[in-house]
Amino acid sequence: MRLPANGSPATTWSRYTCVAITVTHRTTTITVWGRVVCGVRSADFVLEAVCRAAGRDTRVVSIDLRSVYKIDAAGIGVLAFAYSIARSAGIRLQLEHTPHFIVELLKVCHLDALLPPPPPADEKEMYETAA
Repeated sequence: MRLPANGSPATTWSRYTCVAITVTHRTTTITVWGRVVCGVRSADFVLEAVCRAAGRDTRVVSIDLRSVYKIDAAGIGVLAFAYSIARSAGIRLQLEHTPHFIVELLKVCHLDALLPPPPPADEKEMYETAA
């Protein structure tokens, strides 16, 4: 998979997943749909995109997880490894629209500090999660 030129999306998919990459000025957005599990190429696609972004003039890699419906230990490992790659290249990696079940897995794995999900959108959600 090649990273697209600025503003041009690149999409790749396998039987159970789809990954789209959009590059804008110094930001690479990786949108993932489906499963991020062992044996499914989505993990490879995400890592490849992060590695390629590290070789460009990218400052932020954003991984949009809103459409991920299943993730396993291999998928969590991919997120941790992507963070490590980005950090070593001086790139900020951020998760966006992280589903609740992934947030909970990150907490259980003690990776919530390593890969902090964005804060809740409104105060009501903030109070519900704090309770």
